[in-house]
Amino acid sequence: PNSATPFVPALSQWGFQLVSLAPYQSSANAIIKFRNISGYGDQLYLDNINIMNANSVNDAGISSFVNIFPNPSPGTLFINMHFISKEQVAIHVYDVLGQNVVSIEKNDVLGESFKLDLSKENDGIYFIEVDTTGGRLVRKVVVSR
Repeated sequence: PNSATPFVPALSQWGFQLVSLAPYQSSANAIIKFRNISGYGDQLYLDNINIMNANSVNDAGISSFVNIFPNPSPGTLFINMHFISKEQVAIHVYDVLGQNVVSIEKNDVLGESFKLDLSKENDGIYFIEVDTTGGRLVRKVVVSR
């Protein structure tokens, strides 16, 4: 609908789109263009554009499919995952002493957002470990209120 204020997507309104560029892999030069078609002229929001080598998903590494934010955090963290095929996922959060403060395990994850509540934990440094069928990722995050 017509509105005088711009639309700003909430976390739950972001989508995931996988587009194969395999037909253009042998091209010496390629231009990738994003086109927004809207009847109301609103903004176009794009985030986490990844162009990967088609020879192997492993070339990109798990970090291309997992996004952890915000960092630093006031106590609530989000982990967005968008995989090409379903993965078994285990998320563990450790404090600087190596104690596990949060654990989540889930099967058949393709595209999903996880919310981690560290608001009851002390301010400081934490390590988020994401283990999947395709690999392992460890990120340091700071909780500061």
